[in-house]
Amino acid sequence: SGAVVVTTPHRLALVDAAKGVAMFDQVNVPVISVVENMAYFVCRHGEKYFPFGCGGKEKLLAELSKQSSADGDNDADTESHGWPYHQVPLTMEGSGLQMDESSSPNYVNLPAVISAPSSETAGAYKSLADSVIDQLFKQQTEASMVSSAFSSLRTNENFATSHFILCSLLDSGRIS
Repeated sequence: SGAVVVTTPHRLALVDAAKGVAMFDQVNVPVISVVENMAYFVCRHGEKYFPFGCGGKEKLLAELSKQSSADGDNDADTESHGWPYHQVPLTMEGSGLQMDESSSPNYVNLPAVISAPSSETAGAYKSLADSVIDQLFKQQTEASMVSSAFSSLRTNENFATSHFILCSLLDSGRIS
């Protein structure tokens, strides 16, 4: 499967996230997505604020580059990381505070995708879920292609096609 790395926009959190991404790369666990939680908030007047800083993806890539250089990997291309990057806003939507029949506040603890399904926060989570499903589907498709190619090579069927598929996957670094 893979890993979903969660961070916040804070510098130290991004350093830890970069270490996590590097660790997963070392042990050949694909990073399916990176999520920047509490990335921003939108006030009721529609203005977007970044209380913990902005530019998380760029800072994460810079930290990965710095770590690669420190490890002696001067050819590291951080732009080649193909994982989707999602920003989830800091919000009160879905906080669970609701009114019951007596008009007294009750904490119900419902997630935003249920309590406010058309909200920006719910949209961010839905986008993340769709992205993870897409990444897992791609992995399954590639695994199926590799299995099929190896099977064809063993039986000498479609040798040229199987050889091409395997070489393409090896060249792209998707298999080793």
